[in-house]
Amino acid sequence: MPDRFALAKCKALVLVGGFGTRLQPVFARGPKAMAPIGGRPFLSYLMSQLAASGFSEVVLCLGYGNKQIKEWVEGQPALGLRVACSVEEEPLGTGGAIRLAVSNLQIESSFFVMNGDSILELDFAEMLRAHHAHSGTGTVALAHVADTGRYGAVQMDDFSRITAFQEKSGSGSLGYINGGTYIFEPRIVERMVNRGPVSLERSVLPALCPGELYGHRCHGYFIDIGIPEDFQRAQTELGGLSWL
Repeated sequence: MPDRFALAKCKALVLVGGFGTRLQPVFARGPKAMAPIGGRPFLSYLMSQLAASGFSEVVLCLGYGNKQIKEWVEGQPALGLRVACSVEEEPLGTGGAIRLAVSNLQIESSFFVMNGDSILELDFAEMLRAHHAHSGTGTVALAHVADTGRYGAVQMDDFSRITAFQEKSGSGSLGYINGGTYIFEPRIVERMVNRGPVSLERSVLPALCPGELYGHRCHGYFIDIGIPEDFQRAQTELGGLSWL
């Protein structure tokens, strides 16, 4: 199938280098990606989603707890995925982790990025087609949620160009938020400082607005396990999802 062939040529970077400070009251034995959901590390759900969608190459962007994640990966069935690791020697932030992986692996074409602590149901091939159609530097998958206050809403114009990211407010309304899955062109690293930590969410994405960053609206399931309440909710929800 042409769509799956296109995805098979794209690398998918998974950001799994964070400390998971907010999750420590319920899980303090390693990085968030290894937090157990229904007896499986959360990372295994992301890997299963990527394999089922047609990807063949996954890059784990590692930092804190990298040995634990590497050992788990080495003991898992291949799932048809080739897994590479990009390990930061010191904390580089989400943007710095992407910059390091693009440099280490000499990525020269469109690539996906996924947060390692959230999962969004979406059609990756459809998102890739939309990204290539608008020729922007990046595309953000947008999750549709009932209350945008916890995350901060995303504002767009009539052409799906993202114009602004609203700050978290504690309370919000029905709308779209950053769903934690992206497509970028390699030139994204030109927007990142050459050394030290840089935040994708706070520094890089806002600098691309307006004009170079587009939103891709999704209406599938979304969860971010970064806080204890949603970590507990995931225990009962993720196992019942047919696409995982």
